[in-house]
Order: sequence, then C-alpha cells, then structure tokens
Amino acid sequence: MRRFLLLSLLITSSFSCLDDELPLQAEFPQKWVFSGISSSWVANPEITPVVDSLYYYELREDGTFTKFIGEFELNGTFEKEGDLSNEAEYLIFKYDQETYLEDRERDGFGLIHYCGQDFEPFYYVDSNTIRGSWGACDGPNLYFELQ
Repeated sequence: MRRFLLLSLLITSSFSCLDDELPLQAEFPQKWVFSGISSSWVANPEITPVVDSLYYYELREDGTFTKFIGEFELNGTFEKEGDLSNEAEYLIFKYDQETYLEDRERDGFGLIHYCGQDFEPFYYVDSNTIRGSWGACDGPNLYFELQ
C-alpha cells in the first residue's frame, strides 16, 4: 500500500511541477508576433526573419485569445500542455465553433494553420519563441516571439 501511495504522490508531483515549469509567462495580456518562417521540406532549414508583421496572437488572463492577420480576427481559447515522454511543451490555440466554420468557408487558404482542425499546436522553442505545427501538413514552419 505504501508503494502505491508513494507512486501516486510521485506521479502527482511530476505533473504539478511540469505545469509550473512551462514557459508560458504569468503576465497578461501577452502578444505573440509572427517573427520568422522556414521550410518544412528540408532538414535544418534556415529561418527567414519577418519584421513589422500584422500577424499576431493576443492572449488574455481568462484563457481566451484573438488571432490577428491583417484585417481578419479569429477567436478562441488557449491552454498550455506538456508531454512528459519527450519533455516537450506546447501552447494550444483552440478556435471557437463560429470562427472555425467561417474559416472553413473562406476562399483560398484558411487562416487556421493546421491540417484542417479547429486548433493550432505551437511548440516552445524557448520561453520567448514558439513554432507552429503547420509543417506537419506540408505548410511552412511559422515562428512567433513574445513582445
């Protein structure tokens, strides 16, 4: 019984420590601005910097966000996640149903950059940089910096 309790305590503390170590800053609002792009088709691609971008995410303390791409605004909620198996940390943007349906009906490329789902996972490169997962869908790798 003691082993079971010890194991349970260890697992619980591992998850609670993981949440504390995720680099999502505690200060809000946050602004993540598009800062670079690279190919998803080559190994170790060079990142091309982007300046003066009108593409960014605004995160609020209540767990909601707005994505701005020029004149377009998309809304939803965000959460941070960690993967204990590979120590990866993620920021997940999940779009509300209305925004998702509007984006699906848009002519040309959609503005949700991830394989047709209603969410976008971003991997933390470091505490001030995240990289999108559009490369998994043959899109480019998009980088955003915390301002």
